[in-house]
Amino acid sequence: MVARAILSYLLRRSPAALRHQLLQQLPHPKPHLMPGAAGEALVDLEGLRGHAEAVVIRYRLLEEPEGAEGELRVPGDAALVRVPGLVPGARYRVEVHGLVRGHVSKSYTFLVTADDEGRKGGWIFTICINHPTAEPAPPSEEPPTKPRLGELKVSNVTPSSVQLEWSVPEGTFDSFTVQYRDAQGQPQALAVDGGSRTVTVTGLSPSRRYKFNLYGVWGRKRVGLISTDTITGEDIPRSAHALCRQ
Repeated sequence: MVARAILSYLLRRSPAALRHQLLQQLPHPKPHLMPGAAGEALVDLEGLRGHAEAVVIRYRLLEEPEGAEGELRVPGDAALVRVPGLVPGARYRVEVHGLVRGHVSKSYTFLVTADDEGRKGGWIFTICINHPTAEPAPPSEEPPTKPRLGELKVSNVTPSSVQLEWSVPEGTFDSFTVQYRDAQGQPQALAVDGGSRTVTVTGLSPSRRYKFNLYGVWGRKRVGLISTDTITGEDIPRSAHALCRQ
């Protein structure tokens, strides 16, 4: 014990270059991993005592790409360290290295399977790990009700225009789109804001049958489709109007 204390004192007080040479020349036994109680591992650091001011133990679960990991830091004179909180039967990667004035002296890597059968060890340097607890998830809000289109009707028919009216018995739409084909058969589309329930379609040809499709837009998605058709009014020549007046 006295020799270890003297060696530890010399290593801490020596210049960095000399300390590095001493660490390379002196025998440097490896740490050992042993099974502990269920869900834990024991790290025997007897061989590292006196070689470092502190020892860092890192461990990570290997079963998952982003497996749980942790780190323990113990004094350099610790003989045995318990690594608690492991998943029984799971495989871990454990790294052990010493620190001398903030620099890593040497590192050791082990692959270990956490024992699932309780076993007793001797004197243990116990470290408590405070695992962060996840904050409770906020209560999920009920999704908005999907809107529904009702009936599409035609009113106020003239030779060049018609008025469309529709209902929304449930929910709210962001907007509406009216589609139809003009006299040349070209598709036309008319956008209407979500608060409207009527629109007048102009620029139509007289005495012609038109089919109108209307769908709602809700969250960038088309919802529902309602249709109706009608014939525009007849275009009466002005001479006919004059005869009627006579």
